[in-house]
Amino acid sequence: MVDERFAVAALHAWDARRAAAWAQGDRDALSRLYTRTSSAGRADARLLDRYAVRGLVVWHMRMQVLRLRVLVAQPSRIVLDVTDRLTGAIAVRVDDDRVRRALPADGPTSRRLVLRRDGDRWLMAGVSESTP
Repeated sequence: MVDERFAVAALHAWDARRAAAWAQGDRDALSRLYTRTSSAGRADARLLDRYAVRGLVVWHMRMQVLRLRVLVAQPSRIVLDVTDRLTGAIAVRVDDDRVRRALPADGPTSRRLVLRRDGDRWLMAGVSESTP
């Protein structure tokens, strides 16, 4: 059994890697955070692409966790019910990082997240709506 603190740390580390991929506008790095069959991964990559065609990346993306419950914490699988929101994100022009615009405030969203271990890293396998 995986310690609950480890499950929470795995989510925070995953969120940090996602924020880094967005800050670099790196679609490949973003896609490597999700399992091949993850519809959430495809949706995240499409959104990143929409920013990229406008010459933008997103800096300071941070997920503020308002509520978190560990449902499953196993060595190869973690299932969490999470209520969180995006905070601090800034859209920045790739060709002129002096051009910045804060993204609109995000309201809390509740989701069930399924993470699967792939070697020494965790991949997002599933994201579905959840009730708070």
